[in-house]
Amino acid sequence: MCWVSKIFFLGSFFYILLAYALRWFERSNRPEFLNQSNEQSICHTGLKPLLYFFIEYFYLIIHLGMLILDYLFWPIQKFLLKETHRQPLPDQRPIILVHGYMLRGGVMWLIKQRLKRAGRHQVYIFSYSPPWRDIACFAKQLEAFIAEVIGDPTIKVDIVAHSMGGLVSRYYINILGGWQRISNLITLGTPHAGSMLWSFAVWRCGRQMRPKSPLLNELAQHDHRLQGIKVCSIYSDFDELVIQQESPMLSLPGASNQLVRGVGHVGLLFSKKAFTLIEQALRGVNEPKPGLIMKQPLP
Repeated sequence: MCWVSKIFFLGSFFYILLAYALRWFERSNRPEFLNQSNEQSICHTGLKPLLYFFIEYFYLIIHLGMLILDYLFWPIQKFLLKETHRQPLPDQRPIILVHGYMLRGGVMWLIKQRLKRAGRHQVYIFSYSPPWRDIACFAKQLEAFIAEVIGDPTIKVDIVAHSMGGLVSRYYINILGGWQRISNLITLGTPHAGSMLWSFAVWRCGRQMRPKSPLLNELAQHDHRLQGIKVCSIYSDFDELVIQQESPMLSLPGASNQLVRGVGHVGLLFSKKAFTLIEQALRGVNEPKPGLIMKQPLP
């Protein structure tokens, strides 16, 4: 194994180890921790946390590999495989997949394939760039992308977004008028209320995900735009990047907050449990749950 591979694997391992250590530190120092954990350091018993950790590490490696492949094949995708708009099938809406922070649309590939196997034939992957721009810029790119691939402005579309992609989608809906075009908004591990981990961010879009940032406050002030849209937030009790755990939950009338246990932030892209919830939300099966529950089981 060459030194580049060693750096890649070891760097990824220590990155995820540090993220989980910071998450455990935050959770274990919360006032309600003692009552909920019964003096245990974690709520998942036995070796489950260790198993979940290595599963997330495996998914992180696959995820980064998919990102590298996306960059390698990006010129082909851009110039030879450009997606053009088609008339949607009468019984289903087009679906737009939006990726997360510092990534590209290729990491959403497995969700696209699963949706197609489930009979969803118009699924489009959206990539925004360059990664150091702000969320407003990415939302404008999303607006242009939807207008490009879905020619008829009267056609409603669904969005499935991971991580920061959910904030990009909310900005498009709340600020740019996308509420007129969107029927379903489904987010995976999106830090709707921010994440303490983004205090370490350098680029502007990362800083915008800090709790109570000006952008998050602006989105919250316009969340009434989401009330005519079916909103489902899928989150995990083992997410290493979204700190605090309640951050992905939306306290909106009719919003559905769905918990997936034992799945990491990247793992939400691969989890069959998470995909089942995506499919149910697209079919309108998920029942709304309270938008904000402060006392969730601790990981």
